[in-house]
Formats: sequence, C-alpha cells, structure tokens
Amino acid sequence: MGDAVTIPEEVGALRYRVASLARDNAHLKLINGMLTRLSSASGLSNVVNHILTILMETIGGANLVIYYTMEGKWHSRDVFGVARAMDSPDAPLVASAVRDGVFIRSAPSISGDIRQETWVFPMLMQQRVIGAVAMEGMQLTDSAIQSELQPFFVYAALMLGNELSNYSALEIAHKELLATHRELELQIAARQEAEEHYRILFEQSPDGVLLVDPQSRMPIRFNTAAHLHLGYSREEFAALTMADIEVVDSEEELDHYAQVLMKQGFSTFETMHRAKDGQIRNVLVTGKVLPLESNKLILTIFRDITDIKKMEAELLRAQKLESVGLLAGGIAHDFNNLLMAILGNTSLARMSVPPDSRAFDLLGESEKACQRARDLTQQLLTFAKGGAPLKKLTNLGKLIQESATFAVRGSNSRCDFRIPADLWNAEIDGGQISQVIHNLVINADQAMPGGGTILVSCGNIPAPAGSVAAVNYVRIDIQDHGIGIQLDLLPKIFDPYFTTKQKGSGLGLASSYSIIRKHNGRIEVESTPGAGTTFHIYLPAATETAVQDAPAEETAHSRQCRILVMDDDNMVLEVVAMMLTDLGHEVETAQDGAEAVVAYKKAMAEGRKFDLTILDLTVPGAMGGKEALHCLRELDPGVKAVVSSGYSDDTTVTDFRSFGFAGVLSKPYNVHDMEKTVAELSSWDRI
Repeated sequence: MGDAVTIPEEVGALRYRVASLARDNAHLKLINGMLTRLSSASGLSNVVNHILTILMETIGGANLVIYYTMEGKWHSRDVFGVARAMDSPDAPLVASAVRDGVFIRSAPSISGDIRQETWVFPMLMQQRVIGAVAMEGMQLTDSAIQSELQPFFVYAALMLGNELSNYSALEIAHKELLATHRELELQIAARQEAEEHYRILFEQSPDGVLLVDPQSRMPIRFNTAAHLHLGYSREEFAALTMADIEVVDSEEELDHYAQVLMKQGFSTFETMHRAKDGQIRNVLVTGKVLPLESNKLILTIFRDITDIKKMEAELLRAQKLESVGLLAGGIAHDFNNLLMAILGNTSLARMSVPPDSRAFDLLGESEKACQRARDLTQQLLTFAKGGAPLKKLTNLGKLIQESATFAVRGSNSRCDFRIPADLWNAEIDGGQISQVIHNLVINADQAMPGGGTILVSCGNIPAPAGSVAAVNYVRIDIQDHGIGIQLDLLPKIFDPYFTTKQKGSGLGLASSYSIIRKHNGRIEVESTPGAGTTFHIYLPAATETAVQDAPAEETAHSRQCRILVMDDDNMVLEVVAMMLTDLGHEVETAQDGAEAVVAYKKAMAEGRKFDLTILDLTVPGAMGGKEALHCLRELDPGVKAVVSSGYSDDTTVTDFRSFGFAGVLSKPYNVHDMEKTVAELSSWDRI
C-alpha cells in the first residue's frame, strides 16, 4: 500500500472556491429561470398563480400561500387554489412578517428524521409591504436560501404591485364605467318614460291634437280623439285637409285664419267642424306655431264644446223663461182679477137674457173671449213659480192618446199611436202635460198644410247600468212629415214669444219647455227642412200603478148656504157676491183676512156659522187667505174654506189640501165653476 498523497492547502482552498462558484452559478441559473418564467405572466390572477407555481416547482414545500392587500382588504390563495378574503392576515407568522417587513422562519418541527419549517417572505415595494408568501413544510437547512431567493421576491413584489395598481386603476375605471352606464340607463329610462307619458297624453287625450303642415293644410300627425271626434277612420282622416273639416264660407276665410295664426304665433278661437255624417260640431281651437329647423308647423288642439254650447243655450233659455215668469207673476194677479170681474159679470148677464136672443149669443162670445184670455194667462203662469205642477200618479198612455186625438179633431191630419201596453206611469200634472201634447200635435198638424200622419210613439228608457243618478224615463216622440225647421232657427224655438207663424203668441213651445222642465224632464227636437220634425220628451218614470179615476157624477145642486167671501178687489167681491146670491146663497164679504176672522167670530157668537168661506190667497199689505185660515181653524176646527187666487208664488194653490183648504177656485172663473164648487162642498157633512 503506497503512501498517502498530500493535497496542498492552496489547492483545497481553490477547490472550495470552485465549488462555491459552481454552487453560486447554479443558484443564479435557478433565480434567473424563476425570474424569466415570472416575466411571462400578466394579469393579477396569472401573476399570483405563477409565483406559487414557480416556487413550488423550484423550492418545493408542503403548501405555499400568497397573501396580498388590495383596496383595504387582504386576500390569500394557496397552491391548491383555495382563495379567501380577510381583514388582516390570520396566520400569526404571516402577520409578524407583514408588520415588521422581514423574513421569518418558524421553529423547526421534527417528525422522525424529517425536519420541517415554515418560511415567510415579505413582499415589499418601495419599503411598503404589499404581501407575503408563506412556504410551509420546508426541509432545506441552508440558511443562504433566504438571500438567494430575495431577488425573486423583490421582482415578484414589483410584478404583484404593478398588477395590483393596474387592477385598482381598472377597477376604478370599471366603476366609473358602471356609474356612467347606470346614469345612461337612468337617462334612457327617463327618456323612455317621458316618451311613454307623451304618447299616453297624446293618444289618450280627450281633446283632438293635430300637427298640421301650413302649406298643404294636411295633418302630419294626430291622435285618436282627432279622427274619432268627426267619425273618420285614421286612414280617412289622414287624407283630409283642414278645408275638408272646417265649416267656413270660403277658402279665403280659412286663409285669413291661417295668416293671423302664422303672424301671431298663437291663437284661441271658436269654430265649427263638419263630421263625416254631416253633423256640425262646435269646437274651441288653440293653435300654436312650432318653428322647427326645416319648416314651421302648426300644433292644433281642439275641444268639442257642442254640449257646452247646448248647456249655455239652455241656461240662456232658462234665464229668459225666468224673466217671463217674473213678468207673469207680476201681472197675473191683477189681470186675473180684471178677467174675474169681466167673466163673472158676463156669465151673470147671460143668465139674465133669453137663450134665443142676440144678446145671449153676444155674451157667449164675450165669455169665450174671456176663456181664451184665461188660457193665455195660464200659459204665462207656467213660466212662474206659481205654475208649479200638481203631480199625481198618471197613466201616461191614456192621457197622451186622448190629448193628441183631441188636438187633430176637425183637421186633415190623423195620429198614429205606438204606445206599448207596459208603458210606465209617471208623477205628473195631467193638465199641464196634456197641454204640452196638445201644443206639439197642433204644431205638427200646422207643419203639414195638406194634412198627413202624425206618429206618436212612447217607450220605457231604463237608467244606464252603473249610473250615479239611476232615473228611469218615459220617452214620448211626436213626429211629423211637414216642412221642417230651418237649422238656424232650431236654437230659438223654445224662446218665449218666438214664432214663425203669422198667427200665434209664441208661447206654445216656450210653455211646453217650461212645463217639462218643472217635471224634472227634458224636451229635445230634431228637424230636417223639407222632411219633417220630431220632438222628444223625457219624463221621470214611476213604477207604481196609477189609480183609475172614478166615473164622473153629475153635479148636484147645492143647498142654500151662508158663505163668507174675502177678496181685496171690490170688483171681484161684487161679482162673486152676485153669483152666489143668484145661486140662492146668503153672502157676507170682507176685504182682508183680519176682517174675515172678525166676521166669522161674530157669526159664531150669534149662532149663525158660515157653511163655506172663500178666501183670496194674496192680499198686499194685509192678512191673506193662508194666515186667515189658520186663525179660523183655531175658532172653528171644522171650518170649510176654499182658496181663490189668480197667482201665487207658493204651492198653496197647487197643493191646497196640504194647507187645510177644502177646494180651490182659480181666477177667473164663471158662475158655473162657482156652482159646481159650492155644490160639491155643501154636500159634505160638517167636520
């Protein structure tokens, strides 16, 4: 065995140096490879995954976890892909490394021959800790690895910090973009909502809205109400011009309206539109010029005021009727007192002459003239408050047929009745409604000079379902085929004293209108010149069955009575006293209610009670009949009184029984009316 070879100390040192250089070179290659691989990553998620993958493949470990802070929140992800978010690093070793910014290694744990540690490398960027990498289960014992890995973690920190900055910028930009997007969405939604509201307002507006080209005068755009208002379809209306719609005398007039509007820029006026079926509609128009970039257009909004105009006409007519009522109320009392004296004296004089004498006939004619004057006064009174109807349940069908038949008696016309058997009854004043039917049938007859057929038809009109004021009506139609009424005269036919006849007072239709109005009904008219006229009457219906009137009995002659007559007019007192005296009665007179009460009280004291008392209702400046009756009933609860009046502004005459009167005598009346009333009341047993 040879001697051992001795290696010089310098050679040993050289070997160690060569080995160190070789080791350093290997580490440099390792770090360079790690950095090269990391450089290829981009995006926050990719950089994090690359850091974990490179460390796991080059250094190893049981698990690697990377921690980083972003927008005030800490996040972690391990090599197995488990990611979490936290307020601060929850591993104590990581928390210390982050707090102090230094590398930390845990105390080793030994399991058998295996020595394991946890290493934590802080990731610093410009002396600011932005994260850390925890490497668990490390088995390397060479502490130099810390410094050798430091360049990698410095570069990893730069890469991670850059991606975090980019992410923050992108996040900010993304948030700003989202905010802008939301704002745009809100603006679009608001615009869509505004457009929807505009569309609803435009289309659902009850007024007609048109956008008109002033050159062609054709509608460019219009809503549903615009064409439905005139009865056209949308396609038909789109083909029309304003000249087809407007009711004007000439094209020049339409041009004038357009020029005024274009000059002023805005205008409101009333005009008329012609519907597809030829009807004329009153409209209120508001026009405005819209100065658009390419052209000027006219925005036109129109409202149908036909019904409003009718209501205005009705109000004006009602005001005229009220004026006539005031006139009638003012003169009726005095006028009827005069007629009372004339008619009473005439009837008494006629009873005093032989029936075959000329005087008898002349007095008869005078009596007829007084009766006609009384009828005229009664027509006037229908306008006044005192002309309130005395209503009772009535069989309308029978009343209409009798009144219409009587009106055409002796003429060349006849009535054709179409009245259903189940026609509803109504609460009416039979005399007043009979007067209305008589007036309308007479007009229909006079509208057909050569005679013809007057169609009188009736029907039940139930209240519309769901209506607030559920009122059933009976409709009465009176139709002729005569000369008709000119359209411009239709609004005037119900006006007092308006007439197209050479003979006539002009009160027939006016009084008919007033009567129907006081019955809470309405009267309407349709007419076509040359084709005829139809009047429509609507009266509130009653569902009760009308009580049949008892057969009329012959008027019995009255027994001799003591009668007290009170009236403020001496002429009336004289003529009434003469009537009663000629009829065989004993009469006393008084000029006001107080005087009548004194006379009645005196008669009772003397044991000579009055069988009947006739009281004038209205005594200017003194006690009238109603107050007098109240006093008389205190003296004698069985007093039998008759109210007498030519006019009253209350319901005492029309509803006399409610005020304690036994009968009524409406001035003027003749001796036969007096005889009938006294005979009826004197036959009663005293109460």
